[in-house]
Order: sequence, then C-alpha cells, then structure tokens
Amino acid sequence: MMFLRWFLYFIPHFAVFLARYPAAPLAILFFSSDDKRTLTGWRWLVTIDNDLGGDDDWRNKHIKPGSNPYSFWNRMRWLWKNGGNRFNHERLGMPVDSLFVWMHSQQQANQSFWQRSDGVWQWRATKKVFGRMWTPYIGWALFGAKNGICSFKATFLRLEKID
Repeated sequence: MMFLRWFLYFIPHFAVFLARYPAAPLAILFFSSDDKRTLTGWRWLVTIDNDLGGDDDWRNKHIKPGSNPYSFWNRMRWLWKNGGNRFNHERLGMPVDSLFVWMHSQQQANQSFWQRSDGVWQWRATKKVFGRMWTPYIGWALFGAKNGICSFKATFLRLEKID
C-alpha cells in the first residue's frame, strides 16, 4: 500500500519540482528577507535545513571563491536545485521510527532497499548507466529524518563520469 501512496505523492512532488523553476526568481525578487537568507512568503520553496545561500558542499562546488552566496543568481540556483524541500518534508513526509533507525543504522550501507513494518520504504543505490554513476533515491529518507519526519524522496543524482 505504501508503494501506491508513494506514486500518488509523486504527483504533487513533481508539480512542485516543475514549479520551482519559474517560482524561484519571483520568490527571490518579491519575498526575500532583508538579509537575503530566507523567504518571507512562498515558504514551500525553501529547504528545511539550510538558508538560501545553500549548504557547504553546494557552495564549495558551485559558487566561485569570493562570490556572494546570497547574490540573486546564487540564491536562484540553490532554489532550482533544492526548491520544494520543505513541501516534500512537511506535506509528503512520514514520521520517523526511531527504533527502526537504531536497529538498522549500522547496516544501512550494506543494502539498497529498506522497508519498515508499517510499509514505509526507501531505495537508494549507485548504478553505472551509460558510463556514469547514478544514485536513485526514492521512497522516504528512513535514515535521514529531520525534526521527526522522514522526507519524501524522488531523486536521481548523477555522479562523476567513469572512464
């Protein structure tokens, strides 16, 4: 039944995914806080764990040294990458099962698919496709809950090209 729920949740997730591209520049123009770190409106667009300057990993990979992480362009690129994170967490997320995490967190790297007794699941694996490594991450973030909620996941991360 949770597989069906995931597919049903994918519809609003995908709508938010598409909406973040035209919404990001509008949100930055009209709803940026005075310090440019968050949005005063359209809060569905922000991330739950970082401000509009992005996380350290993203900053190191995508922002030129000396560049302002809170420039219009950098904030827009951050929202293009992660916009809708709050929606996926608060509206589509599932409550954490702390006992499940405690029992299995040490083995999580040993297998790709995990499912709790209540049916909530995640699949995260790294696969080689067309000379590149890809990491599909779908289901709910069973081992990465924030504020007691496992976020809805439907991502396909592309990793470095393999020779």
